[in-house]
Amino acid sequence: MREKLRWTVPIILAVVTGVALVSIVRARRAIEEARADVTRSAIAFDVHPFSASRPAMIDPLPAPPDFRAAQFFHNSLYIAGSGGLWIYDLTGNLQKTYETGLDLPPSPLVAVAVGTVAGDAEPKLWLATANAGILSFDGERFSQIRLQNNGLVRGLGNPTSLLILPTGLLLIGFSEGGVIRYDGATLAPLHPDLRNIPVTVLAGTEGDLWVGTRDRGVMHRQAGTTEIFQDQTGLQDNRVLSIAVFGERAFVGTPVGVTEFQDGKPLRKLADGIFSQSLLAAGNSLFVGTVDAGIVEVRLQNERPQALIPASDLEPRAVRHFMEADGKAFALTAGGLFEREPGAGVWNRRINIPGSRWTDRNISALSVDPDGRLWIGYFDRGIDIAGTDGSLNVTHVEDDQIFCVNRIVQDSYRNMTVVATANGIALFNPQGKILKRIREADGLISNHVSDVAVRADGLAAATAGGVTFLDARGPESIYAFHGLANNHVYTLGLNGSQLMAGTLGGLSVIEDGFVRKSYTTANSQLKQNWITAVVRVNDSWFIGTYGGGVMELDSHGQWSEFPDFPAQIVVNPNAMLVAGNHVLAGTLDRGLFVYNIPDHRWTPMTDGLPSLNVTALAQSSGNLFIGTDNGIIRMPIERLTP
Repeated sequence: MREKLRWTVPIILAVVTGVALVSIVRARRAIEEARADVTRSAIAFDVHPFSASRPAMIDPLPAPPDFRAAQFFHNSLYIAGSGGLWIYDLTGNLQKTYETGLDLPPSPLVAVAVGTVAGDAEPKLWLATANAGILSFDGERFSQIRLQNNGLVRGLGNPTSLLILPTGLLLIGFSEGGVIRYDGATLAPLHPDLRNIPVTVLAGTEGDLWVGTRDRGVMHRQAGTTEIFQDQTGLQDNRVLSIAVFGERAFVGTPVGVTEFQDGKPLRKLADGIFSQSLLAAGNSLFVGTVDAGIVEVRLQNERPQALIPASDLEPRAVRHFMEADGKAFALTAGGLFEREPGAGVWNRRINIPGSRWTDRNISALSVDPDGRLWIGYFDRGIDIAGTDGSLNVTHVEDDQIFCVNRIVQDSYRNMTVVATANGIALFNPQGKILKRIREADGLISNHVSDVAVRADGLAAATAGGVTFLDARGPESIYAFHGLANNHVYTLGLNGSQLMAGTLGGLSVIEDGFVRKSYTTANSQLKQNWITAVVRVNDSWFIGTYGGGVMELDSHGQWSEFPDFPAQIVVNPNAMLVAGNHVLAGTLDRGLFVYNIPDHRWTPMTDGLPSLNVTALAQSSGNLFIGTDNGIIRMPIERLTP
């Protein structure tokens, strides 16, 4: 027996040692393969200091801050929003503001996190921008992480969320490309399971990570495996808006309620039917921030949610973000911060909106009336009528028709303002009162009106169904049956009796109510059929397109390109303007392009823009008004001349 043991023990030891060596080799190989995979899939980027530009003679006009997220950092409260970054002391006093486009890149801030990334000695404030990469702030200076291709990687989309892990990794959720990790030296996908997914929110830790998506439910990565939960496997809806983690519990908010998870498994459904855009789990309560119904408190011992009754007019109605600090709960709305009073359960306003502002930031149309008032059309908030100096005396008009505004035009023949919307036309008198509404029932061929041309005998309306002429003879329409290049008309240009109609399928020339000629990619040198903007420049037409930049059509019907205008640029609908010796073209993602007519030269301009998506242009008294999807700036036209 002893003899057998004398031989058996060494054999067992040898086997164990061999297994251990094999395991070590395999582990090393796995690590090497993982490192090689990161190297192969690494994303090119650069890091550089970012300093405020503060260009001269450019003034941002007052728009709401559009708060989106907040974090405590260096004994101060930092609130990030579309308009920039606001820093408050702990008593709620504003200490400093960094404005988008002036102190920060021309892009809204969409997410914020605080933590230490590998290689840094101290924590930093990390900010995700919509399309200008990631910013870090140490309390004094900003640095910018710029991804290839001007801040965006093909296939990744835009940053949507940030999460800093205790291991020193910064996780970045992208709208199309999944979860990307940054370790202070490299940017690469976190894991193959989390690639190419539309991320909306991140929560948890490296060993217990929750990833919300736009249309694929929630993904839970734990112990090296990834589980997906959708509406057929316990989730309320496949669109995830918010996630809150509290110990072994996770709460996933969707447009139709919340699902509670316990130990990674669906437990029960809460807040049924409630649009749950933000969540805070605290003790035995779950606070749900809705879009317009205030805060709903779910008592986790009960099955039915309990809605908080507003205690005052300051009760938060649309909560975007919750925080908890020192046992206190905070709720952030687009225009303020609220703190919950523990005993009474009342939410008291702690930070007010910084100054009275206009209605929205997403500009879709601009015009200046003869009295010098600026008419501002919004993508989905009606119109504001205000002084061009940024006056706070604002008249707001919004109803079921004056909602999605596409174009605002001054009619000097009839002394009125014409507002084209997605639901018809509204005619305003000089005092800002509606004189008349015009819809399909009144003769429009379609309610969706994109542009209006003012003529001596009436109006011409560009609609989704063709062109409608409104004059003393009554409404008359032409469409593809009459030779129009396409029924969907986006823009109109007028020169005497000649009306140019830019459509989805080409450019049509209309005279005396008849289509005389149409230009398409099939019968001309036109590069793109989708025409978005038309302006008259001397004896030619400058034609803006969706994806083909700007082209020129001369009086002889000849097309020509501009060699210095970058190819494949999208010119926004009706975002072109002739101002003095310059032609301006607003683009979808490249800012403003300015053409010097005497020099025949295009130059890009991004100075002071709060966004590179330039959507509307107007001029008055030597000033230029540039509207974007993130606010308006004003500058003298003379600044266009070098």
